[in-house]
Amino acid sequence: MFVYLDYFDMLAWVQLVEKQKNAPKVLSISWGSGEDGYQPDHMTSANDEFMKMGAKGFSIFVASGDKGTGNTGLLWCKKFSVEWPATSPYVTAVGGTYVTSATAAPDGWNYSGGGFSTAFKTPSY
Repeated sequence: MFVYLDYFDMLAWVQLVEKQKNAPKVLSISWGSGEDGYQPDHMTSANDEFMKMGAKGFSIFVASGDKGTGNTGLLWCKKFSVEWPATSPYVTAVGGTYVTSATAAPDGWNYSGGGFSTAFKTPSY
């Protein structure tokens, strides 16, 4: 199943997934942008939905970013800003891999994002 929107709104996307009959329990989100490009209430609301989905047995994997921490990103971040929604404590952030030929083993993407959220506290675990 492919669930998409014609616009970039993580909260609306999560709500759309939750409305699907027989929604897949494993979800992959390959887009995001720096936290400073989003309103805090938007991130908090989407984060609450991620938490609810986790309690319902969903696993959510999110790209950590393609250009490292602090680049301009989709929403033109102006400072050091890690990728949202990968910063949610209720998703699993995943870095990228690539292969150079059909016979090569996958290698880690040098420009995957990372860092610590300024919107969400570090979980106790």
